[in-house]
Amino acid sequence: MGAMCAGLAAALTGCGEDPDAGTNGVGKLAAPAIAAKARTAAEGASAVHLTGKLVSRGHTYKLDMRLKKNGGTGEVASETSTFQLLRIGADLYLKADAAFWSHDTPKGQKDGKDGGSAADKLDAKYVKVPAGDPSYKELSGFTDKAVLLDGVLGLHGKLSRGDHG
Repeated sequence: MGAMCAGLAAALTGCGEDPDAGTNGVGKLAAPAIAAKARTAAEGASAVHLTGKLVSRGHTYKLDMRLKKNGGTGEVASETSTFQLLRIGADLYLKADAAFWSHDTPKGQKDGKDGGSAADKLDAKYVKVPAGDPSYKELSGFTDKAVLLDGVLGLHGKLSRGDHG
């Protein structure tokens, strides 16, 4: 009976062990320190995979981006459309379906010489976004590691740490 009680006492003591034992210790840090370590790690990485939702200028975007120092690729979904972005150096390419491209063409109107619409011709093809285009800066920000990390990791609000899971 004494051995069983000693074994039970040892097992119950194990329940109170440090939940961070054998980890990198980040779980013991305060929320601002965790955020700082995350920023340092992401900035120092040669590549990052960033997924999540981002609210910018009243619009919500769902992101799934793979970013490197000089480019990135991935998908951006807004309330109304989904498109892929690819940036290699300063060259930015956008790929979307015909519905994305047809927003400027009145319904039923054909804008091509052969009777096909430009939107149909651009469907699911990468199109280079000219650097002088007003949308270039906004879209290229989704493919720029430094810009996107600053935007995501610099979000305002109170930082908090959840319970161990």
